Amino acid sequence: MTQVNFVVDCSGSMGATAATWKGYKFARFEVMRTVIATALNSMKGGDKVCIVEFESNASTLVPPTKYLADVQMLLTSYGSGSEMALYPRGGTNIPAGMKEAFKNADKKDKNITFVITDMWDPNGDYISHALNADCGNGDSCFKALADLGPVYVIILGNVSDKAPLQQGCKNLSKKVSKDYGIKWNDCYAWVADSGNNSPRLAQYLIDNIN
Repeated sequence: MTQVNFVVDCSGSMGATAATWKGYKFARFEVMRTVIATALNSMKGGDKVCIVEFESNASTLVPPTKYLADVQMLLTSYGSGSEMALYPRGGTNIPAGMKEAFKNADKKDKNITFVITDMWDPNGDYISHALNADCGNGDSCFKALADLGPVYVIILGNVSDKAPLQQGCKNLSKKVSKDYGIKWNDCYAWVADSGNNSPRLAQYLIDNIN
């Protein structure tokens, strides 16, 4: 059995436009809702999902559950304003999100963790520092989760930032690989350049869940 943990940025900047389709503008958080809901289709019976959202603080949006259809309904339903799942607000406290994910992680089975954020810098320092923050158990946030299974970092950005965003991913990978070696898996740069690239991100999640 596998538990898939989504640690999702819901800071104010996640309200920025990520894609357009038939004249409608989709915010980053809306794309993430759809992408995660799509990825859940690939999970096997008995597997669990947990969704943690973080802004200035972190909270568990979906505690570990096998009822994937209920989670998909939550992610694809539209309430008003702050009633929507992953509605953007506040700052970007990645360590808080990872600590919350570790609390919810299944310590007896395999975990797969996706950390999704639009906070980045070309040197990879911001996220690197977040991954190295104390998890509260004597280990860094990254090591605590990586000891339970693979950890993937997904960084969101705009097409105007494509080159520095990709460079930021490369530099982040170098830093984390140096610190943790084989425990480091991947940094994926997702560029909001059209309405047709969200399926690629969904496929990235699916490929790494299975």
